[in-house]
Amino acid sequence: MFRILLRPASKNTGDVLTLQATVVAALAVVPGTHYEIQAGQRLARARIDVGDRTNIGWGLRNKLKLPAKNLRLHICRSENRLRLGPFLGILAKPQKSRPFGEQTAFFARLIAQAEKMHICACVFSLAGINTSTGTLHAHIPSDKGGWQQVCYPMPDVVYDRGFFKRGERAMADRVRTTLVKDFAVQIFNGEVGDKWQMHQHLLGEPLLHPYLPQTTLLANAGVVNEYLDRYGTIYIKPTCGNQGRHVFRIRRRGQQLEVMAHMRKGRIRHMLLPNATTLLRHLEATKEPCPYLVQQGLPLRKVHTRTVDLRALVQKGGDGTWALTGVGVRLGAKSSVVSNLHAGGQAARLDVLTNDDGLYKRIEALAIMVATTMSRHSLLGELGVDLGLDVDARLWVIEVNLRPGRATFRRAHLLNAWRRSGIAPLHYTIYLWERGAK
Repeated sequence: MFRILLRPASKNTGDVLTLQATVVAALAVVPGTHYEIQAGQRLARARIDVGDRTNIGWGLRNKLKLPAKNLRLHICRSENRLRLGPFLGILAKPQKSRPFGEQTAFFARLIAQAEKMHICACVFSLAGINTSTGTLHAHIPSDKGGWQQVCYPMPDVVYDRGFFKRGERAMADRVRTTLVKDFAVQIFNGEVGDKWQMHQHLLGEPLLHPYLPQTTLLANAGVVNEYLDRYGTIYIKPTCGNQGRHVFRIRRRGQQLEVMAHMRKGRIRHMLLPNATTLLRHLEATKEPCPYLVQQGLPLRKVHTRTVDLRALVQKGGDGTWALTGVGVRLGAKSSVVSNLHAGGQAARLDVLTNDDGLYKRIEALAIMVATTMSRHSLLGELGVDLGLDVDARLWVIEVNLRPGRATFRRAHLLNAWRRSGIAPLHYTIYLWERGAK
């Protein structure tokens, strides 16, 4: 595999790929001979010539659906086929305020870094796929600021960062299936199920059982009463929720239920309800389009009476194995049920919670075990594992995030972890591309 700068030749050139002599020799190709050339999922036959620099003829470029600009890529040989790539598509949902909402800056950094690593990356939406031509209509940052539209061949690899609502998920699943089955695209971090299904996946690993809070689906008021009798404090949250929305903490106060709920836009609601049946009516009023979970409350450590959890980010890199990128602490807003940054939480380093030198290693082992278990159900390149540390220094797996953010590391000034978090998906892209060639 070699890095090249692929330059477009003039319009009077045909199906020709001109390579430097050192690359020709290393790939053991015969000048003047025709080979199959692959770019993304597009194929075309072309003659290989030798020259002072790498050029692609106009005819070949047109057949491969490559833009008329310089592209930093890799080239490798697989039998009688020369592969140009990798082409990386980042699947996302367009937003009204900015092109891709709060992920916009992350995508811009990712694409800039990808170019340095000789990866051709772009962001596309569900509507950007053209199956008849095998191309993507996508977006990249413009040199003049903002974003510009581009057309690229169907990618080798897709990094799924799509936060789709319930009504959009069926279409998203169809798109993923089409990419995998019809175009042999490798998609990492596609769907692995909602919170309940993820919990079931984790239960499939017996070694994780001591770290999992008791959890069940909310079927009726009897489940609420049973869990309250057993644990004293319970949490109820939607199986499809995110950013801490509609998380309820429930305790008994005499014959009544003391409820604290994190509602939309960070609003906290306190209620004193007569019974579990009334609580269920409040849950129905949230209009969540999915069932609720009931989860055991845990005696977790606090910092200045504030709710605390740990965000461990595990990622795969260039060798395709899991590694812990970093650990940050999230401190919930005062009187909050959740510790999410979207709900007004703050980020801090691990030492704000404990001075236990061995904790980092324990977190690393547990987070990698979680990621390895989840990998049995889908192709994954990263996971955010939310952990709790209780008053007895026991770790608990609170939740697994399929599309984790990086803000915890940046706000906690864990800049090395923050930088690594943005590069690992690109190293993993190269790994998948090479694996595809083999």
